[in-house]
Amino acid sequence: MGSGIPQVVRALDDDLERHQQSWLVSLRLSLHKVGLASGGLLAGLSIGREGTTVQVQRA
Repeated sequence: MGSGIPQVVRALDDDLERHQQSWLVSLRLSLHKVGLASGGLLAGLSIGREGTTVQVQRA
């Protein structure tokens, strides 16, 4: 499972009906994802596949 690319790949399958495809990939869904991710980042949440991973570089 997952979102993003896996959702689009599934939506392109021929065995899905039109309403099922629009449930997986739509402008409305994209706008919701952008809004939720932006809100989370503004709140200081660690968002993304890597989660709380932090890279530290020595000088």
